[in-house]
Amino acid sequence: MSVVFITGGARRIGRRLAERFAANGWSVGVTYNASVSEMESLKNQLDGAGIHSAFSQCDVAKEDQLRSSLDVLREHLGPPDVIVSNAGIFPDPKPIASTTPQDVLDAIAVNTLPLLIIARWLHAQLASSDQVRRLVAITSLGAVELWKDRLPYNVSKSAVQTMAYSLSRSLAPHIAVNSVAPGAIVMREEPSDSDTAVTTVERIPMKRYGSADDVFDAVHYFATCSPYITGQLIMVDGGYHRVR
Repeated sequence: MSVVFITGGARRIGRRLAERFAANGWSVGVTYNASVSEMESLKNQLDGAGIHSAFSQCDVAKEDQLRSSLDVLREHLGPPDVIVSNAGIFPDPKPIASTTPQDVLDAIAVNTLPLLIIARWLHAQLASSDQVRRLVAITSLGAVELWKDRLPYNVSKSAVQTMAYSLSRSLAPHIAVNSVAPGAIVMREEPSDSDTAVTTVERIPMKRYGSADDVFDAVHYFATCSPYITGQLIMVDGGYHRVR
C-alpha cells in the first residue's frame, strides 16, 4: 500500500488531500499544529473507513518538531512514497510602512523553510532504497504574481517555489520534486475571507472559484506520474494566470 505524509493536513486543503488519498487506498500520515479538534474529527473519519493513518502534532517552523513528527509518522506507517508540504500561513495584508523584517521572516519560517527540512529528512531515508520518492510542494499563485500589501506572503511563496525548482535538480534521480500552486480556492466547509481575496470569479476564465478537489487532482498526478516528470509546476487557478 502506498504511503503519503501531508503537513498541515487536519483542515482545509490539507484535510481534503488526506481524505482523497485515503479514498484512493493510500495510508495517510498527517501533521497538525493548533487544529486539535479537526485532527480528532479526521482521525475518527479515517478510522471509521478502515484507513491506516497516523497523526503527529508539530509546528513546522521548528525543525526539531517537524523532523520528530516525520519520524513518528514513519514509525507507524513505514517510509513515505510521497510527502506533500502543505502547511502554510496567509498573513493579513499590511501596508509597507507597517511591514517589518520580522513579518517576512515569520512567513518564510512557515511557508518556505519546512520544504528544505522535509527534503533533507526524506533524502536521509533513501540510503538503502532504490525507489524514487515524490515531494510535492503546495506553493501559490502568489509565488508568481504580486498582491497588494502581501509582501511577506509573496516573498515566502516565491522563495519556496524557487526552492522546489532547486531541489528537483539537487535530489534527482532519487526524489522527484514538483509544485502545485492554487489560485482562488473556496472551502465551502471552512469559509475564509482569504478564499476570494485573489480575484473575482468574473476574471477567471473557467468562471468559477477552485475547490480542494481541483488541488488534489494536481497533487495526485505528481504523486503517481512517471518520476521522469520533475521540476514542474501546475497552477490550479482556472486559467487566471493567463489573463494577468
